[in-house]
Amino acid sequence: MKLAGTIVSFVIAIFASVAIGVMGYQIDRDINSWLTRAEVSSDRDDMLQYMENVKSGMEQWDMTSGYAALIFKKPTNDMSLIYEAVTDHVANLEALQEMDPNTPQYQTLIDRLQDSISVLEIPAVTYWGVHDGLGLWILAIVAWIFGFILGLI
Repeated sequence: MKLAGTIVSFVIAIFASVAIGVMGYQIDRDINSWLTRAEVSSDRDDMLQYMENVKSGMEQWDMTSGYAALIFKKPTNDMSLIYEAVTDHVANLEALQEMDPNTPQYQTLIDRLQDSISVLEIPAVTYWGVHDGLGLWILAIVAWIFGFILGLI
């Protein structure tokens, strides 16, 4: 009976851990990977497309408000402020369509946007873990601990 309980606990723990990993990958793919592409892009159209992808990823995962923290809530993990910054970047890139790309002002604005995007951090996986994945995290931790305890008895 003890062996069966240990096996069941480990199967649940492995399932929950894999599910956490898969969700983390999907969130990173839909949000942070596009942010990285926008950061290294030197073309306004590409940068705009990548930032629009970041914005739609945040909307898809419902990361437009709330905090990516349970206890230590601060402006750096306030998703409404981060979403606002992403929206502002998209608007600024759209406004650049009207400018001549051969002017120094255009290059200055592109450089400023790249710099701003490069320091923008989106704690998307943490946000998911706090809001939607908390139960899965607790299940995984409890199942691992329970499995090890049963295995030692």
